[in-house]
Amino acid sequence: MNTRSAFSFFLLSMQGKQPQDVNFEQWCLANQDKLSLNDDIYNIAGKNVIDIMLNYERLREDVCLLESRFGPLKGLADTFRGITAKAKIRPEYATVKYMFGQAPKAREFIADLHSESINKYKFKIP
Repeated sequence: MNTRSAFSFFLLSMQGKQPQDVNFEQWCLANQDKLSLNDDIYNIAGKNVIDIMLNYERLREDVCLLESRFGPLKGLADTFRGITAKAKIRPEYATVKYMFGQAPKAREFIADLHSESINKYKFKIP
């Protein structure tokens, strides 16, 4: 889990509400169980088993690395070229940086909770 994932869970949970109508920091602190949901995807018996993590902030670069390691995937990066994740869900102003800038306690909590993954995969903390 990283800060972007926490923000994604928040956006999905709003059910049509605008970010200004829901306090992001309060939501993060009240939904701590949701902030670790992705751990089940890449942990087996409590151990992180991911060899390569694709990071949204550097998706093209990471997919190109994947292509270089696994020849049959050549051209995969082109498939990701037009991705605009959450473009229709998130208002323009509600960037990860802006939302976490308004939620220092949530930022600190997530940074502490997921420090191992943040360091291992070089996630950026806004």
